[in-house]
Amino acid sequence: MKKLVSNIWLITALVLGFVACTSEVDDVYDKPVSERVSDVIKNDMAILTSAQNGWVMYMYGDLVYGGYNVLCKFNDDHTVTVASEIAASDAMVTSHFKLIQSAGVVLSFDEYNEIFNWFSDPVNPAGLGTNGEGFKGDLEFRVISATNERIELRGKKTTDKIVMIPMPANIAWKDYLDKVAEVEEGMACANVYTAVGDAQIETSTNYRRLSFSVEEDGANVVKRAPYVVTPEGYQFYQPVEINGKTVSGFKYAEGAITYESKDDPTVKLVCVVPPLTEQLLNGYWFISDKTTDSEKTQLFRAFSAELKANTSLGSRALTYAYVGTFTNKGVTQPGLIFSSRYTAHYMVDFKVESDDMITFEKIDDSYGLLNSTAFLSRLPTIYPVIGMFTELTYKNKTYGKARTYKLETDNIKNPSYIKMTDVSDPTYSFNLFATQVNYPFGS
Repeated sequence: MKKLVSNIWLITALVLGFVACTSEVDDVYDKPVSERVSDVIKNDMAILTSAQNGWVMYMYGDLVYGGYNVLCKFNDDHTVTVASEIAASDAMVTSHFKLIQSAGVVLSFDEYNEIFNWFSDPVNPAGLGTNGEGFKGDLEFRVISATNERIELRGKKTTDKIVMIPMPANIAWKDYLDKVAEVEEGMACANVYTAVGDAQIETSTNYRRLSFSVEEDGANVVKRAPYVVTPEGYQFYQPVEINGKTVSGFKYAEGAITYESKDDPTVKLVCVVPPLTEQLLNGYWFISDKTTDSEKTQLFRAFSAELKANTSLGSRALTYAYVGTFTNKGVTQPGLIFSSRYTAHYMVDFKVESDDMITFEKIDDSYGLLNSTAFLSRLPTIYPVIGMFTELTYKNKTYGKARTYKLETDNIKNPSYIKMTDVSDPTYSFNLFATQVNYPFGS
């Protein structure tokens, strides 16, 4: 009997405790779920529209390509005006947006916007990504947190972290985007390494992503840091640890070739600037229809047409041609490279005269390709093309001559082209381009 009474009192206490807890919950959530969600959406809307000069959004898609600045001004009528560095700095496009409830609050850019959809179009206008995927940017974002100082979003598809910060009221959008372009050009460098104290960390760049080769626990590890370019420098998608140092980005310094970490001045991104002759010999400098005058261009057209007509070589036109390095059977040597179905490499005997002057003396035919009956030696139109650059002898006939070239470029740290000018005849010159050009002569 005493046990029964004890159990009754225990059950009563539990019931009373449950009632008390239920009352407390009701006190905290004194509104239905729908009203509470509505209040959150209203609050987020008020924050979005509160920035008088809009927001700077750091947009990411496939992290391979890094991030881009997207400027957004949200209005009370659910329109948003957008600008970005992927368009002209004074271009703006206005479209519709909405905030909806979908397992939380979602910011949706639900009307086509030429600038914003650049990041989500399946065929990216700049050719980033594969057709059908593009940059892989989102159009809908979950609101993770929102204050007047910072909004954090997550892409619904990519789950990328997308951060927005208020654009300062005293900066015009065009000025901001122009500064970003200036910083990107200023910090761009074809060859870099990262200095951590006295240690040099192998570093490579691809699109807007840095890759650091570090050693951890006796193994080589590559750490990748996608970044967005800001007026202050590189801002990483998220911090990385390099040799025990946490790095969240690098600071821009005008005219510099060394850029300090935002977090620790002992960590620096160092730009390696080889002489222009070295960059020519060790790079890939493509020939296009903008390389030289129309008369010389016709030589390339004739060569390409003959390639296409040659059934034994696959009947394919010239795919690309470049001046620079080529590796064959473990041997790397500079030369002239022509590619269609096959690739032909004609090595050049050269002499470096100075940091910006080089002599192309003649074609090195130590393999006997030019005078054999095989491969491109069956294409007589190739010989005047090679003779445009240097001396070539074929079946006792000489094409071209040895030439000493003065080299010039637009940006010694990260050239987009190299101009080669014959020092004995300044009217004789070529422009070679860092970006690959396929089918360069209209083939």
